[in-house]
Amino acid sequence: MKLHPPTPSGRSGAGSRARVGRGLGRARVRPACACACAPARLRACADALIREALDDWQREIRGYRAVDTIKQLRDGTQDLSEQELARALKALESGKPAADVLTQLSRNLTNKFLHAPTVALRSAAEQGDLSLLDATHRLFSIDETEDSD
Repeated sequence: MKLHPPTPSGRSGAGSRARVGRGLGRARVRPACACACAPARLRACADALIREALDDWQREIRGYRAVDTIKQLRDGTQDLSEQELARALKALESGKPAADVLTQLSRNLTNKFLHAPTVALRSAAEQGDLSLLDATHRLFSIDETEDSD
């Protein structure tokens, strides 16, 4: 988004600087748009910058809302994983074939991870609440054109 018009020298206004005066002391430097923009234009530029910064800040704050949910989801999933791993290790120690133990571990993890979400999805569908189904499609990148079994 270009906020400043070109200066009379042809330079773009955003970020460029033009020298003013050539005294023996310090050279005065001014933003290129200072001479080309009326005060109302400068106010509009400042308002646009403030709105953009405010939008960025609000987006960041909204993102923080998800942090606790994500942490709880990860912690709960990790707890289930550790429980199933302990079960699998016991099965291996008792002499069960590794392939059987790994197959059971995989099946148990899938069932435990998806149990609560599938119960909630069924309940929502029964009540006619399709928003949860739509959210699930977005969350898991499920193609809506596929037929279910």
